[in-house]
Amino acid sequence: MPTVKTEDADMDAVRSPTDKFQHRPSLRQAASHERDRNRTILRSPSNMADGMNNVRAIRIAELMKDFHDIQKQLADVALPSAAETSTEERFALMRQCKAQARALLRQPFEQNGKPSKDEEKIKMQLKRIIIDAAVRRFRAWKIYMYLNAALRWAHAREIYLMGERPEERHAPGLSELQERLRMEIASITDVRVEAECRRKDAAEGRWLVEDPPASFISTYTGTQR
Repeated sequence: MPTVKTEDADMDAVRSPTDKFQHRPSLRQAASHERDRNRTILRSPSNMADGMNNVRAIRIAELMKDFHDIQKQLADVALPSAAETSTEERFALMRQCKAQARALLRQPFEQNGKPSKDEEKIKMQLKRIIIDAAVRRFRAWKIYMYLNAALRWAHAREIYLMGERPEERHAPGLSELQERLRMEIASITDVRVEAECRRKDAAEGRWLVEDPPASFISTYTGTQR
């Protein structure tokens, strides 16, 4: 079972395990506060001085909204009760994903100093922010995909055990579920995460010219999965 890296991120894949989990107000409130605080990078009139900078600013707003939408969905996931105390690796993965989501949220967005009236400086600033926001969304999405995989495993395990404690007679079935989870985790590659992000972007007709590719994000964050 690989360790989920904090440097890493189908939103539409499986909803049933997560839809019914309860809301965690603290993380949602933090996400809302962070979103409001970072909107200031788009408020300067100089950022809207030409057509392309306006497009860049819109792209930043889209990426930031996606990021906070993912964070809210992560906040809505309450771990199964067994996950709070269990030392089993698959439950540990759930706790780790939640912790990584909080850590990622605490990291401030790239702002690169005070707004400038120089067009070239504005352009470079916005391009840096696009990269930062795209990487942040990518990492959050990957965490979400890992967490959903673990939640599907926990849900299937609960159904299989039918309320009983695991015993030796359950071993074959539990092993099969664990292998299924292992294969799903291995399938969550950077290329797959990028494809999921791009599918959403393409469906909404977004401008993607300056979004970094998965290969850049892997190098940027130090991950190669």
